Amino acid sequence: MGIDRYHYAVYAKRNLAVDTPVVTAIPKAACLSARTCSVAETLREARLGGGLALNIAIMHERSLGEGSRWAGYFAVLPARGERTLPMFWTSAQLEHLRGTDLLRHVTEDAESMRLDFGENVVDGLCVTHPASFPPGKHTLEAYMEAASLAASRAFFIGEECGEALVPWADMFNHKTDGEHVHVLGADDDDDDDDDDEEEGESEEEES
Repeated sequence: MGIDRYHYAVYAKRNLAVDTPVVTAIPKAACLSARTCSVAETLREARLGGGLALNIAIMHERSLGEGSRWAGYFAVLPARGERTLPMFWTSAQLEHLRGTDLLRHVTEDAESMRLDFGENVVDGLCVTHPASFPPGKHTLEAYMEAASLAASRAFFIGEECGEALVPWADMFNHKTDGEHVHVLGADDDDDDDDDDEEEGESEEEES
C-alpha cells in the first residue's frame, strides 16, 4: 500500500502539569473498532470479537482506500503496517532472538495469525459474506499489517467497542505503564447512541 511514512507524534511546546487536559473529547464513533467499522454487522453475525475482529475491521477498512471513513487517518499511519515489530523481521534478524522465550512467542504468534486468517477470513467471511469479503481480495500480509497497527496503537475504549484505533490520540506515547496520556470515560457506554460516546485524554507527566 505504498511507501513507508514517517511516524507522527505530539510534542509539548511548554511544560505541562500532571493531569493537564490536552484533548477534550473524541467521539467513539470516530474511533475504528469492530463495532464502528463498515462491516460491523457482518462481524457481529459471524460472532467475531476481541483482537481478531479489530484486526479484520482494520484490514477491511484499509482495503477500501478512499472509500473508507478512515482514509484520512490511514494516510498518516505507516503505509505497510508497523514494520518494526518482530512479526515482520527477517530470518536473519530473528536469529538474534535465538535462545530466548521471545523467539518462541514470535513464532507462535505468527502461526496463530496465519491460522486465524485462514479459518476466519479465507474459509469464513470470504465464504459466508463474499460481497464484503471477496475471495482473494484480502491477503495474509494485509491482515498482519492490520494486526501490527492494532498491536502498536489500540486503546481500550469501553466494554461495547473494546479496543480501537483512536485518531490523533494514538500520536501520544501510550506505552504500557509509561504512557503520557490516559483514557477517561471509556466505560461510559451507551448502546443507544454511539455518536455521543466520548473519550478523554489527560497528560500524565510533564513534557
